Amino acid sequence: MDWINKLIDAVRRLKYETPAERIEKITELLLEGKIAGALNLAEDDIEILYTSGSTLNKQGNRQLAEKVFQRVAQLSPADVEEWAMKGIALRNLGRYREAIYCCDMIISKEPENAGAWSNKGVALGKLGKNEEAIACYDRALGIDPDHAGAWSNKGVILAKLGNYQEAITCYDNAIAIEPNRSEVWSNKGAALEKIGEHAEAMKCYDKAVKLNQHQAEAWYNMGATLASVGKHREAITCYSRALELDPKNNDAWYKKGVSLEKLGRRKEAATSFSKAVKCEIDLPQRKI
Repeated sequence: MDWINKLIDAVRRLKYETPAERIEKITELLLEGKIAGALNLAEDDIEILYTSGSTLNKQGNRQLAEKVFQRVAQLSPADVEEWAMKGIALRNLGRYREAIYCCDMIISKEPENAGAWSNKGVALGKLGKNEEAIACYDRALGIDPDHAGAWSNKGVILAKLGNYQEAITCYDNAIAIEPNRSEVWSNKGAALEKIGEHAEAMKCYDKAVKLNQHQAEAWYNMGATLASVGKHREAITCYSRALELDPKNNDAWYKKGVSLEKLGRRKEAATSFSKAVKCEIDLPQRKI
């Protein structure tokens, strides 16, 4: 009966003439829970799988995206583009050292590949190797000064190190090149919040969620800013939206609980703290 299944698969493939049509159908099958059917239709095409996973990730469907990226991680790239896609998939899975290996494979073939240097920097940053990450971003920007991703990613590391003004400059450079990257607006807002620019931070978060309603980090950041100025009801709304998109966000559960407690909603606060604990966050001892 194998030949019948192969024939069915062939007919299914021919039904979707363009890659875009295949990606749309694969995404639809994944959303319906038909994982095997979706992967069969993808035929281990790294580009098709990667694009489907990225689409799901942007839509906030992280668990489904992870299943697709897991498949990408199992495949052997045939060229530089596929090494790049595999590297990003591995990074999304938290397999940072393997992601760095993919970047190094690209760099060994194309030493002036700015994207590979920038992606290597992201993985190094995730491993806490901040200085090495910055060196990678600087190398990427030396090759391509208009690489928005490298500017944005460098800003993330600088903000992590507490250099918020420098981070904001990097974000502004990224925005000047690609003004519609919602995550950059969100990150700029977070840096502005750190230096006490609450109103400017809120403008950045508003811009981020207008560009992408599925930007969980922007909703979370907006909630934190609102809570910092005592607007706990509005903050709770933002935290709730962030948690719809990313239910495993430990900090959002915790901070939502703090805002609920501030409003005297102790039972709901206790529930929120409990969910934070289930997400394995280290909470301070508190009476609730």
